[in-house]
Amino acid sequence: MRWSDPIIIIKIIVYALAFYNCVKVLSNRATPGASIAWILLHAVVPFFAVPAYLLLGDYRIKGYVRRHRARQQQLEDAGVLILPETPPDPDLLPVDMRSSYRVFSKVFRQFGTMFEPQLGATTLLVDGHETFASIFEAINSARQYIIVQYYIVRSDRLGLELKRLLSEKARAGIAVYMLYDDMGSFWLSSDYLRDLRAAGVKVERFLPIRRFKRFFQMNFRNHRKLVVVDGDVAFTGGLNVGEEYAARRSRRARTRYWRDTHVRITGAPVIQLEDVFLEDWYFATGEKLKISGKPDTAGRLSRQAEEPAIVQIIPTGPTDETVVSLLFILQMINTAQTRLWLATPYFVPDPAIMHALELAALRGVDVRLMLPHTSDNRFVHWVSVSYASDLQNRGIKVLLFTSGFMHQKVVLVDDNLTAIGTMNLDNRAMYLNFETTVLFHDINFNSKVAVMLEKDFQHCRALRRSQKPILRAIAGLRENAARLLAPIL
Repeated sequence: MRWSDPIIIIKIIVYALAFYNCVKVLSNRATPGASIAWILLHAVVPFFAVPAYLLLGDYRIKGYVRRHRARQQQLEDAGVLILPETPPDPDLLPVDMRSSYRVFSKVFRQFGTMFEPQLGATTLLVDGHETFASIFEAINSARQYIIVQYYIVRSDRLGLELKRLLSEKARAGIAVYMLYDDMGSFWLSSDYLRDLRAAGVKVERFLPIRRFKRFFQMNFRNHRKLVVVDGDVAFTGGLNVGEEYAARRSRRARTRYWRDTHVRITGAPVIQLEDVFLEDWYFATGEKLKISGKPDTAGRLSRQAEEPAIVQIIPTGPTDETVVSLLFILQMINTAQTRLWLATPYFVPDPAIMHALELAALRGVDVRLMLPHTSDNRFVHWVSVSYASDLQNRGIKVLLFTSGFMHQKVVLVDDNLTAIGTMNLDNRAMYLNFETTVLFHDINFNSKVAVMLEKDFQHCRALRRSQKPILRAIAGLRENAARLLAPIL
């Protein structure tokens, strides 16, 4: 063996990096399943595992977790992060809401000002056509500034309409800020961005993957979807900017129907959502934006005839010192006493979530899990069906939405708690993505969401296995093989 042989040198380097990565995996304290998967990959196929781990392995953005807290404090001290109003007094709430409100308020306010419950109002937006009509109407009414943040922005008809509206407002002297994820919007045309900037729109990328410094952080993505206008009205939920998201349910539609849910929010919670954007903008650009939004609560609510609701913003991401997203979902599941309805397009749960769902079913809770019948990611769908099948065997009702692709992210608990946002029930959303979930402490809003989900259930069929033993065995092997990589999906 010649130590000067380039092949030998490369092997030594790869094996040394594999050993270093395994030590790093153990020191990161990720989930046991993820740690075992990465260590096995490094042991069996190190030449594949080493570069894969550099791109996909980290569960925290190096050096940023500590700066995240310090930066939040700096922004609060500078008056950028401002609590709009005093949180509602639980003693003034209906009796059925007091217990859960106290728990969620006490637990999550410890993570920062943005988690404080606030009194606002909301409108449930079902599907893309209704959602974007409302968003474009709000943009047209802008008088001071517009904030736009999306994971995916496409240069199709819907994207071009958004570009036209934002450009017109920028030329009219309205301050317009747009932040998009560089991975999700990888195919967004340079002409699209050039036209926006030429009109005066400030456009920035989140974690640009074409820069060497950020290339090895490409696993961390900003999955948030947010529009804020003048600090008065905000929109968030599951919809990105793409023609497929706005397609109506129609057999003649050229684009497959996407079933999704968004919310329109007014009042004090808008400023908290705005603060989430300000921190993301600061992280992406290093610039502290000075936006002085003051929610016109009374005027907006009277004009829109909306019903008041207690709204709690739950922003999560790989910069959190604690896995807030996982704690939130577990608290939602453990709170359920009568019903727990979940809708998610991707179901790759943490083991703790699986056990919590089983316990809920054992308590006698009506647990229903709605997934798409067909998905835009076949591999992840196999994993989702595998986990869902286990839950079905334990008495949980699994429903597959058949009228298109179900992309909404909704959790309904009993008669007074509803969560709608951008977070899927998978490991990527829990550990790697920047997400926003909105929790509604409100009986009336809960009932509206329940009606919406009951209509969706009418377009579902139960999860069924093939009656043919060979096909059932093949499907099981395929799903179990895909499930081996579930901890790192």
